[in-house]
Amino acid sequence: MTSDSLFLIFHNLQSAFPNSAIALSDRKGTPLFYCNARHPSSMSYSLEFSLFSDHNLRMTFSSEDFPISSVPERMVHALLSLVESHSPIPGPGDADSMTRFAQRLIAPQEKRENLIPVMAANLGIDLNISRIVCVLQVPQNAFPSDNAFALLRKNLITRGAVSQQDILASLTPELVLYACAIPNGKDPRKWLTYWFQSFSRLFSPSTRMGVGYPVRQLKEYRAAFLTALCACKFPSPFSLPSFAVDYPAESIIALTPQPILEHFLEETAKKLAHTPNLAATALALNRYDLNVSAAATALHIHKNTVVFRFQQLKKLLNMDPVHCDHDRFRFILLCLYMETSEKKKEGV
Repeated sequence: MTSDSLFLIFHNLQSAFPNSAIALSDRKGTPLFYCNARHPSSMSYSLEFSLFSDHNLRMTFSSEDFPISSVPERMVHALLSLVESHSPIPGPGDADSMTRFAQRLIAPQEKRENLIPVMAANLGIDLNISRIVCVLQVPQNAFPSDNAFALLRKNLITRGAVSQQDILASLTPELVLYACAIPNGKDPRKWLTYWFQSFSRLFSPSTRMGVGYPVRQLKEYRAAFLTALCACKFPSPFSLPSFAVDYPAESIIALTPQPILEHFLEETAKKLAHTPNLAATALALNRYDLNVSAAATALHIHKNTVVFRFQQLKKLLNMDPVHCDHDRFRFILLCLYMETSEKKKEGV
C-alpha cells in the first residue's frame, strides 16, 4: 500500500477513536504513524495484528471509544475481516462497495461497525471532509429502459460532477444517497440548486431531492440522512431541491426517537383520533399555516365550519396556536406526529 493510503487509514481511525492510542508500523516494527491516548484509561484493552500482510496495526482502545463490556474477540473478528483480506482493495469507482459503505454510514448507532474508517480508507474517502448529505427519490417507472442510479452515476461521473471525495450510492431502486463535498468558495444552497437543475433533464417531474444538514463528524451522517429524507417529502416549486433547514419542525420529528414522541404526543393524538372531523381540520390548518380560507377550500367545507372546529380544537387540546408561540410549536409537532403515524399504518 502507498504511504498516502496508510496515512488515510490512520487518519480515519484516529477520528473514529479520538481517545485511543493507535500505532501503525512496517513489518520491521518501525513506527510510521502513531498517536497516544488523549485520556489514558485503566479500563482499556489492546489489539495487534497484521495489516495487508506488510504492516502492523496496534490499537489500545479506551472505554470512552469502545464499550469495555463488549467482547474483544468480536472486535478482532471485525478488524480481521476487513483489513486482512488479500482481495484487491475496491476503489472509488466500485459502486457495490460504495453502497455497502453508505449503508453502514447511515445505519443506527447500535448497528454501525466501528471499522467504517477502514472501509472509507479502502474507498479513498476522507471522513474528515465536511459534506452535505442529499437524498434523491426517483420513481422506478422514471427510467423504463435503464436503472435510475446507473444513468445518474454515469452522467455525473462523465461530467465531472462527482469528485473523488463524494459519496454516491444507491440505497434502494428508488433512493440515491449523495454526500457531496462543496467546492471551496461555493454557497452550498446555490451550488446544490445549480447541480440539481443541471441534471433535471434526467429526472421525471415526480423526482425529489432532499438536502440534509452539513456533516462534520462520522456520527452525524445518520442524522443528516434522516433530515434529507424528511425534506424529500416536501417538494419545492420550480424543480428546486428541498432543504431540511426550511423544515425545522419536520426535522425534529424525524430525529426524535419514537418512544419520546409517543410519550409526549400519543395521548393528545388519541383525543383527536375519536373525532375524525377535528383531526382532518387540524391537519389542514397546519398544512396551510393556520389559514382558515385555504383549509376550508382543501376540506371542501364552509369557512365558518373551519372556524367553529378550530374553536373546538383549542378547547379539546387546551392550546391557542394563534396567540401563543409555544402552543403553535406543539400544534405543529402534534400534526406532524399524526401524519407520520398514519403513514406508518399505511406502510408508506
